[in-house]
Amino acid sequence: MVGIETPTFREFCKNFLIAGMMSEQDANSVMELFVQDEGQKSMLGKWDDPITGYPRPIQNVCTWSLKRFTTKWIEENCPQAFYKPMFDGTADKMAEQINAHEIPDDMFK
Repeated sequence: MVGIETPTFREFCKNFLIAGMMSEQDANSVMELFVQDEGQKSMLGKWDDPITGYPRPIQNVCTWSLKRFTTKWIEENCPQAFYKPMFDGTADKMAEQINAHEIPDDMFK
């Protein structure tokens, strides 16, 4: 079996954005700013490390931080973006309601 290359933190984050229906161009814009963000100082020098070299909680914190940063970026650059719910928590809340069978009457209006 041919080995699958392990993504770096940078690749993992970009792939996360694209999986959330963001265009590659927008994902590149977000990542360019995200890796330079003051809140990401602890990642300095680690963006090109294989993500599997770190425990899962570190990956989760990175994803959480990326979602918060991305939501802010969307609000400033394209507040009507169709992919906004994938990052601002709306999609998560809807999924929880659907899974709990607590679908509000006005959800699909």
